[in-house]
Amino acid sequence: MLSQEEQSRIRESIKAVSVRATSSIQKCTNAWQAIVFLKSLNSSIDAVTSEPQSLALTPECKAGCSFCCSVKVEVSDPEAIQIARHVQDLPQDEKVKLIEKLKLVAAHKANLTTSGRSDCAFLEAGLCSIYAIRPSVCRKAHSLSVKACEELAPEIPQNLNLLLQCEVIVAGANEAFQKNNLHVGKYELSSAVLAALANVNAAEEWFRGKPLVCETGKALKSGGENAASAFHPDVA
Repeated sequence: MLSQEEQSRIRESIKAVSVRATSSIQKCTNAWQAIVFLKSLNSSIDAVTSEPQSLALTPECKAGCSFCCSVKVEVSDPEAIQIARHVQDLPQDEKVKLIEKLKLVAAHKANLTTSGRSDCAFLEAGLCSIYAIRPSVCRKAHSLSVKACEELAPEIPQNLNLLLQCEVIVAGANEAFQKNNLHVGKYELSSAVLAALANVNAAEEWFRGKPLVCETGKALKSGGENAASAFHPDVA
């Protein structure tokens, strides 16, 4: 439990991040400039997670360890749109196969209980195929016990200081997006990417303040019919 003083410091830190991020986002003149801001957000999180930790608090995560890639992952509107762009730019055969996989995973995730597992659609041979643009929730995810992850323990031991630093960055950035009338909801990854793929104007509509529509049924239906060709943004 955090003390009132600690909570106050966290709020001040979030405010400081928000002020800096708001200034950067205000300078964006189109959707893709705002989405590219995610690079700055992700770099900040990566800097925190790459800092040396005490031996007792060093995460046991390593390449090939993908237990956390089988639980539900939530993404924001700009994250989903950015990943959808990556999917759209894949070779046609790869894109079609991945969209079908996204549809299957989205349907399964919709019925997934907290005790169940279903591999992420972007997981390939135990590795993340979108590692460079993976969501912030994946970047900050870590565990001090691989065994706890493997057993899907109710509580995963984590480095609280590391986690709080990441949370401050994400909360401050999200607050900045919202101050600029840019929606940052929380959606299941596969459904959100399908929704973004199915809407050719997803990025532009988001930049005008419209939330990404991620109703699973609608995303699955339109995703299969239109996603392979609908989403093709111009380079900012």
